[in-house]
Amino acid sequence: MEALSTALTVLSFNNSSASAANRTPWAEPVFERDHLALILPLSVLYVVIFVFGVLGNISTCIVIGRNRQMRTATNFYLFSLACSDLLLLISGLPLELHKIWFPYPYPFNEPVCVIQGLAAETSANATVLTILLFTCERYIAIVHPLAKHQARRRGGRLNQSLEV
Repeated sequence: MEALSTALTVLSFNNSSASAANRTPWAEPVFERDHLALILPLSVLYVVIFVFGVLGNISTCIVIGRNRQMRTATNFYLFSLACSDLLLLISGLPLELHKIWFPYPYPFNEPVCVIQGLAAETSANATVLTILLFTCERYIAIVHPLAKHQARRRGGRLNQSLEV
């Protein structure tokens, strides 16, 4: 029993070097932000990416949406990429910028955190799947250029035979 008391005394002595204000176990942890030499250039870069990203993606969506001659399969893939990038920019970048300047505490509640994470993951998945579909379409167009025409011809023959 005396050994346990001695061990507890040694532990409390080692922890007593902190000031009285910092000894409370429920005190909020203190997080310091990084140096301004790192934060300022990173913030400027984030703001430039945000502004050009939002303007570029919105203008891409407007151009493809308003001009009928721009409504091709390739441009619809581009439209999808612009929408997913816009979602990622709007849902993620401002909060990242806030986290750089104020690392603790989180300014919003848990549902906002979940929605932001869901939007970021959905946007990233939409981007990957759009690029995958575009790549598959280009592969079929290059490797099997006549497959589309042959399918139409067979479908046309089937329709003619059903009409007779």
